Amino acid sequence: MRDIENKKQYSALTIDTSIFEKNGLKLKEGLLARLSQFKNIPIDFILSDIVYQELHKHLRDKENKAKRELKRALDDASDYLSLNTDIRNELESSLNLDSDEGGEYCGLDEFIERCGIEIIKSKDNLNIDDLIDLYFSS
Repeated sequence: MRDIENKKQYSALTIDTSIFEKNGLKLKEGLLARLSQFKNIPIDFILSDIVYQELHKHLRDKENKAKRELKRALDDASDYLSLNTDIRNELESSLNLDSDEGGEYCGLDEFIERCGIEIIKSKDNLNIDDLIDLYFSS
């Protein structure tokens, strides 16, 4: 049995959104940063477009939350620490705190490039009828 297990070969690697969440969505440090080791190996590192879109949304939400918290902190600093108005305005402008667009800085596309990840389109690889049948036959 061990010989059979040792002969298994894998051609692709993928991870789900939950792995990113468990690692704090921190793409530049920790376990997620170490995924770049898979860029130059013969195994494809793939993500579904659904996971990609989920990650982008979660990262955009994190970015917007951080902006709101920074803006509140700057309000407090202005009120209680006599933060110079010019410095405050410069900080708000450089951090783009007035925009709630989000997602521009999230770093997901840089992460995808750094790790050599290929995004797989669901519509090209999924038959919805088969998916529904599988779901209800389990």
